[in-house]
Amino acid sequence: MVIQLLEMSDIDRGGSLEPVDAAAVLRSVAQSMALKAVRYGCAIRFDGEESLPILGREERVRQLCINLIDNAIKYGYPNSTIQVLVNCNRENVNVQVVNSGDGIEEKEIPKLFIPFYRRKDREGKREEGSSGLGLGIVKQLVEQHGGRIDIASRPKGLTVVTVVLPTARAREGQAG
Repeated sequence: MVIQLLEMSDIDRGGSLEPVDAAAVLRSVAQSMALKAVRYGCAIRFDGEESLPILGREERVRQLCINLIDNAIKYGYPNSTIQVLVNCNRENVNVQVVNSGDGIEEKEIPKLFIPFYRRKDREGKREEGSSGLGLGIVKQLVEQHGGRIDIASRPKGLTVVTVVLPTARAREGQAG
């Protein structure tokens, strides 16, 4: 938790933006987290384009991807497949992490981004020790990169976390 707090405080320091291939980062994270998924009885399927350029900080993009996929693993049903879907249009890189699980009630979704918020009395919780900082950090990272995050969920069904980040072309156009 101490590391997460330090990371959260470090986010606001910004730093210079550089070209980052969001598809390569996501593919790498999905591959590196495959072993954890297997321990939870899940699989990860990556479906994305070869190259998706954004302007950002690669270590921060990696961090937000790790948090999203880690949550999908921890809160998904065993023997399910987590889908990591990535595509791009002229303006945005769209990332979706989809898992089957207990789901989240609609009224609870906005609270998930509040630091230290943890859902209470959740049946089937698969990992103890959550600090409640993960999605708060993810939201800050996404906003730092000029993007937005949305969550859609159905009880006992799919949860879809969507992150939309501006392409490098779109960010350069805003600066000029």
